[in-house]
Parts: sequence; structure tokens; C-alpha cells
Amino acid sequence: MGTNQASVVPFKRTLRSLFKYRRAPLRGSIDTVHNGCCQGWALDSKSASPVEVELFIDGRSAGRALADLHRGDLEREGMGEGRHGFSVEIAATLRDGLHHRVEVRSRDGRVIAVREAMQIVPKLTPAEFDRCAPWVDGDDVGFERELARLRQTGAVDAEIETCVRFFREHGWLKLEQAVPHALIDKVLADVEQAWRDLPPQLVLSNALKAPTPMGEVAKVPGFRAASVRYLDFHNASDAAAEIMMLPAVLRFAEVCFGEKVAAMQTLLFENGTQQASHQDFAFVHSLRPACLMGAWVALEDARVDAGPLFYWDRSHRAVPKHAFEDGSVLAEGDGPHVRAFENYLENACRECGLQRLIFTPRKGDLLIWHSALVHGGMPRNDPVMTRRSIVSHYTTQDAYPYDRRDPNGRPLAITRNGGTYYGWRRQDHVEGRYPIVAPG
Repeated sequence: MGTNQASVVPFKRTLRSLFKYRRAPLRGSIDTVHNGCCQGWALDSKSASPVEVELFIDGRSAGRALADLHRGDLEREGMGEGRHGFSVEIAATLRDGLHHRVEVRSRDGRVIAVREAMQIVPKLTPAEFDRCAPWVDGDDVGFERELARLRQTGAVDAEIETCVRFFREHGWLKLEQAVPHALIDKVLADVEQAWRDLPPQLVLSNALKAPTPMGEVAKVPGFRAASVRYLDFHNASDAAAEIMMLPAVLRFAEVCFGEKVAAMQTLLFENGTQQASHQDFAFVHSLRPACLMGAWVALEDARVDAGPLFYWDRSHRAVPKHAFEDGSVLAEGDGPHVRAFENYLENACRECGLQRLIFTPRKGDLLIWHSALVHGGMPRNDPVMTRRSIVSHYTTQDAYPYDRRDPNGRPLAITRNGGTYYGWRRQDHVEGRYPIVAPG
């Protein structure tokens, strides 16, 4: 039978149009499963309407939601007003602490994002938080038993044992002159070089406001004189990466965690933050929030009028965990609920009769602290004085198997001094662009 050629062409065009529609580009991410909800974002670049997403766990439908929640990070990336976030509540029966295949699709079946072997944990109540704590935070009998085993195996010596005991009791540990001054000087030189280069991947935040690319804030008068924090400077500066992966810190963290260590992030400060009392675990999240540790390195001598760090001795054990309105110990976003949390911590420390210590270290000194240690920043009495420092956070490698900046992507793991951190996968990024030793 003959074919009418004139009728074929429009039909083919219709097929192409249909195929193009069905393959219209969808963008999105599964960022986390947190407090019983799967959270992420989805955007259909061919439509102004929000995407209706469907969540699948191990291939079975587990709920739907409209991706219309505001996300400041998406707005900063130029995705309209940033209203592309979603949150799908997961049934309690699926919050088993095990790893599952999590997938998000559009209503018409197009795949938006997939996470393999993603852990779905129960809502992190105070009791659940304590249950997942590392051995160093366990009861006295279990602690002594594990410490004896580590002594027998040679994993700890007398010096490490003394440090672990002090840390367990006080929630902090000071290491004097732990960081070579030459390494610190290189980091500070890299900061100045970055201001000349304005690398597109470097972002900064000012007084807890939204992160902004360095190239944009360079045009803001007086920006560096405020409470500036450089986010993940270790990905640009090899010297900063070496400080983050300091062998003494990694070894101590590995002993306390009982597992291999992953460094999660760095925050480099030029000035005092004047931040209210807080606990890190509420804001720095891994798959095991109770397994978290921070380290603060003085990049210069800290003076009282520059707004030094303060911390409440023994507060990690004395202060009961605060539960937010949803029953979780983890904070979501910022607002009145966080102000109430800060007030609770301040009052609880005083009611427990705890001592507030002020950290005025010399350049090269280092302070390790427990994730539940209540701490903050003193007032900057002299706004001209700087308080240069760099903070790193650590957890276990099992608790941080993905890069928080690209949770759906395959992380670029970098091993250094026995620990792991992630390189930044971005087209405009040069990992370690500032080497410790210049080529040649």
C-alpha cells in the first residue's frame, strides 16, 4: 500500500515534539533524609509551575509533595525565587536506620534524582541521640572496658589516655603550639591571594547571612571588617587542608569515635563572630549527629577585646538535650526557635553552676571540643582587632559517605594523613589551587 508522504512529516514532527516533551530537562536533588522527611529540590526548566514529586523507597511509592518550598541557596543560584524545595514525610515503619534506595520522580514518571544505600533514621530525639553516641560518651563501665582494650592493643598510650579522660570529663582539650607557624602564614597568604584572584567557587558569609561568592562581596565596602567566614577554604588552599587534616587531631578523633575519620568542612574567620551560645550537633549534620567533633586553630594571638571564643566547661554532659517543637534535637533553619534554643543553653549552663571559660590562645594553639559543648563568641569590644582562626568539623567516614554540597553525586574522596575529606566537583573549581609549595 502506498504512503501519503505529506501526512508522514507532520506525524514525525508530532512524535519529535512528544519525545522532546517527555524528555524535558528536570533538575533536582535528594539532599537528606532528616527527622523523618526526605528533603531536596526539583525544577522543570520548561515550566514555571512547581514540580509534583513522588518519592520511591526501594522501588515502592512512599509519598508525594509539591516542590514549592523556598530555598535560599536555589535563589542565590539564580533559580527564580528559589521556590523549588520539597519535603516528603516518610512512614514511621520505614525509618528503620537501614540503608535503602531512595528515588524521586516527577508525576509523569521522569527520574529527578536517585540516592543508593541511603540511611533512613528515626527522628532524632534526645534519647535516640544518646543511644548513638560513641564509646567515649558511654557509661562508666563501658568506657573503662573499652579504654582497657585499647591499652591492651596498643591503640592508646598514657598520653592519649590522659587526653581522652580529660575530654570525656570536660568536653574540650587544648593542644598548645600544635600547628606550625609557617603553615599558618601560608594560609593567611592564600587568603590575600584569593582576594586578588576572586576564585568563582569561593563563598563567604557575613554575620550568619546567606553565603555569597567572593567576587560579589569584594564590591561591598567594609565587608571584611564584619564577622566574615570563608566556607571550605581547604578546597582552595592546600595549607588549610593540611591544618584541617592535622595528624594529632585525626588520631585523637579516631580514638574517640572508634572509627576512621572524615572531615566535613572548614570555616575560616577573620573576625570574632559574637555568636550566641550553641551546640554544634544541632546545626552540623551527618548520618550520626552524636559522632561529631570540632577543632579551633588560632591563626594569630587572640585578644580579649577582639571577641574570643567562650565555652562552658563540662556542659556537654551537664546540660540536658533540648528538643525542638517536632521532638528532634536537630535545628532546621533559623528563627525564633533557634533564639529560644540559645536562651535555653545559656540559662541551663548557669543553673548547673558551670564555669564559662574564655579561649585566648597564642598563634598555633588548638582547641578540640565535643559536639555538645556549649560555646559561642564574646563581644568585639574593639572592632579594629581581628580574630583570625579556622574551625574544622569531623565525624566518621561511615556517617559522612557523601559530599553535602552535591549529595547525589559521586564524592571525590581525598585521603590525607589517614583521614578523608571531599574535593569539590565544580567546573570552575581548581582543587588546591594554592599549593603549600609553589611549583618550581
